[in-house]
Amino acid sequence: MEYLKIGDVLKRERNNSGISVKEISDILTNKGYRAGENTIYSWENNNSQPTPDILLLLCGLYGITDVLSTFGYTETKKAVPSGEAKSGKYKKIIEALDEFTPEQRGEVIGYINRIREGNKAAEAAKERSSAS
Repeated sequence: MEYLKIGDVLKRERNNSGISVKEISDILTNKGYRAGENTIYSWENNNSQPTPDILLLLCGLYGITDVLSTFGYTETKKAVPSGEAKSGKYKKIIEALDEFTPEQRGEVIGYINRIREGNKAAEAAKERSSAS
């Protein structure tokens, strides 16, 4: 299995989509991310990497629907067993995500990540207060 460099893929897909680095910078900035043109060039030259939520947002903007295979991942373990995902507690979530555009799915992932960060911060505060 050959993994592709994230920056190489991002540059190729941005060029294929016809979106300029300035346009990407403007879109990310308007969504509240600090991503100037130099930052995007840094990602595309494999000097740094975007955060996961920005990566997913970029995938949505570039029309990437199969993120794993686009980046060279052909064999993966499923995070949720397929039977459970289709019939269990994840069914409504998966059905809802299927109705979203790739950009909207990227926003959902960003929102989930912000909730996780809030949960971690609340737990850390709780630990600090119980240690006092």
